[in-house]
Amino acid sequence: MLRALGNWLTFLDRTIMKDFAEDAANAAKTYYVTANPYANVRSCASTNCDIVATAENGEALTVIDDSQDWYEIRLENGETAFIAGFLMSKTKP
Repeated sequence: MLRALGNWLTFLDRTIMKDFAEDAANAAKTYYVTANPYANVRSCASTNCDIVATAENGEALTVIDDSQDWYEIRLENGETAFIAGFLMSKTKP
């Protein structure tokens, strides 16, 4: 019985650590706005979408997906929006 419990706990530990590693790999990143004087933040990944906010040059933004031309960002209110990737940099301007 104790051996079975030990095996179960080892399995859970490995599963939890794997999930933790995946979450860390998918963690949000900080990027900086390079547009001068500001960049439009939009409701979807297109210039045809509504502008929901603006971000000033040098402003740090939380990027949750940078795999496309438009970066998905997390706004201060917790909602997500999009900004053109060419207007962002990993280093502060």
